[in-house]
Amino acid sequence: MKNPLPPFLAVLFLAASALSLSAETNWTGNTNANLTNAGNWDNGLPDSDANPGTIPDSAGVITHSFNLNGYYITQNGGTLTSSVAFSPSNGSWTLNSGGTLSPGVNTTFQNQDNGSQSFTMNGGSFSATQMNVSSSGTNRSATFLMSDGTATMSGRFDINVGGSVTLDGGSLTASASRMASGTTLTINGGNHDFGTEMGRSGSIFMNGGTTTVDQLATYAGFAMTLGGTTAGSFVVDALGGSFMPPNRSFDWLTGSLMTFTVVNDDDWAETEWNANRLTYNGDSKSDLADLSWADAQTDLGDGSYFVYDHSTYELSLVSGGGDDTPYETWATGGELFGDDKNGDGVSNGLAFLLGAADPDADATDLLPTVSEAAGGLVMIFQILDSTSRGTAALSVEHSSDLGDTDPWIVVAVPDSDAGPTSGVSFEVSAASGSPSVHSVTATIGSGEAVGGKLFGRLSATE
Repeated sequence: MKNPLPPFLAVLFLAASALSLSAETNWTGNTNANLTNAGNWDNGLPDSDANPGTIPDSAGVITHSFNLNGYYITQNGGTLTSSVAFSPSNGSWTLNSGGTLSPGVNTTFQNQDNGSQSFTMNGGSFSATQMNVSSSGTNRSATFLMSDGTATMSGRFDINVGGSVTLDGGSLTASASRMASGTTLTINGGNHDFGTEMGRSGSIFMNGGTTTVDQLATYAGFAMTLGGTTAGSFVVDALGGSFMPPNRSFDWLTGSLMTFTVVNDDDWAETEWNANRLTYNGDSKSDLADLSWADAQTDLGDGSYFVYDHSTYELSLVSGGGDDTPYETWATGGELFGDDKNGDGVSNGLAFLLGAADPDADATDLLPTVSEAAGGLVMIFQILDSTSRGTAALSVEHSSDLGDTDPWIVVAVPDSDAGPTSGVSFEVSAASGSPSVHSVTATIGSGEAVGGKLFGRLSATE
């Protein structure tokens, strides 16, 4: 049942001046194959977010080498090559089906201080000797989001300080992978082979997909969480190697359909449990009244239990605890989704989706912040990830007259960058310090306005 935000809670915006479309530039290749030659673009270089560039399906070979600063490019076709290191910084690169990004050399996303670079693969093909997501320096960050396509590294795939990677689909292959402390790797889907080694430091979230690696290396501070509600598998030939600090963790969340296999090691799961490194919802053997491994395979306290297959060395979880949805678990007092328990003007359901701690928490600070950009309406807010919110959904709605003659258009908030869909584009990233919460920037394009008026709001559905 839908529970839209009532009109008085809508986020409203009225343009102060006439709306104008943002500029853009398209690759023509009229002069030569050089990416940074302004003569190859029909409206100048795509070297700012105010003048993003598109490489069309019809493009041929394009060349560039080394640093690329402040470029915003969507590649729908063509093949980009490089003779030396390829290092985009302070911008974004989106690769879609039909495009080939083939530097064939070391590629680093964000190799300059005090900046951020994003790389999004919705399809196409990427290949390099090595990919570095962020690099050593001051205040550098980079994100890599893959939903489809093929990424191949003949060398390593490294996530350095400031780096964050989300693999929703597609196929990634590397000879090895290393993660720095504080970095995150989230695997929600796809088929991925990390070669001889992955891990070391940082946090890995396994929520689906098929992932293989020869050795999972675990330095101090390494943590893995197995969650999600999609079936997936993680298979390693060896666990830890020579790096086996006692503070690593493998945490299994209720509802996870992941399997974890350590080939030819029949004792690995019991060893990790007895060492308090295999946990359930953050609780170790010691936290669960020194629960034995045998008992952990019977009942973890809420009807859930581990299942270990001695013939395949595979560990999985059978979840109990009833059929409560994530919202029902959050609403401990049975509060209805469309009600407003604490009277703060935000419905219980909306407060839940925005990440409020409980139905009594004041959620007004979680409502969107609003601004204008290029005549469009920008709404910034946060949303629980798909695992944490279950079937509950958050949508952005927009109208030019509050639904009087122009009906509200409803666009569901996705889990990754998307759009424009019905006039709305989304940028989605993991919120700082909380992998279960996503930060969302929703931009309703200026073309949706009529007579200089544009209104937006959020709606929550159960």
